[in-house]
Amino acid sequence: MTTFNEFIESKELEEIVGIHKYTKYKKKFAAVINKAGVGSCDITDESAINKLSIGSWNWYGFFFTFIWCLYSNITSGRNNQWYFLAVIIGLYIISDFVGFSIPNGVAIGMSVVYGMAGNGFFLGEIIRRYNNGHRGIMPKSILNIFLVMGIFLLYGIFSMYLYPNLYLE
Repeated sequence: MTTFNEFIESKELEEIVGIHKYTKYKKKFAAVINKAGVGSCDITDESAINKLSIGSWNWYGFFFTFIWCLYSNITSGRNNQWYFLAVIIGLYIISDFVGFSIPNGVAIGMSVVYGMAGNGFFLGEIIRRYNNGHRGIMPKSILNIFLVMGIFLLYGIFSMYLYPNLYLE
């Protein structure tokens, strides 16, 4: 049984986040674990992993929200960014057909949430992958970002095709 506190001090975490970033993330992850109160819990306890979303501030999570999550491969558990992204795209498509606009407050609110919980999301993803057998450095994924950009490009082309008068005025 490995506890969260033991995992933070372990060589495995250093290998996963990288030697150069380990000291930075070790402090942030320790703060997340202390806020969540799960330091003595086993890292395989899914309810304890879900409590990590209390998090600590992450500027990349605040400014780049989905792009940061997809680049960091935060795609498992209840923080699956593909589901959130599908919902957001669905809302924009529905808003085009119905004729209402999604307020900017939604985007700002999501940025604040991801900024506040970013390091907790990242730690939760690392622990889930570790529990599933991942060892070594956490891969980054540029492919995820290109997929999202492609989806938005197709959405833009589709919108221009359906509503050409909106874009010609």
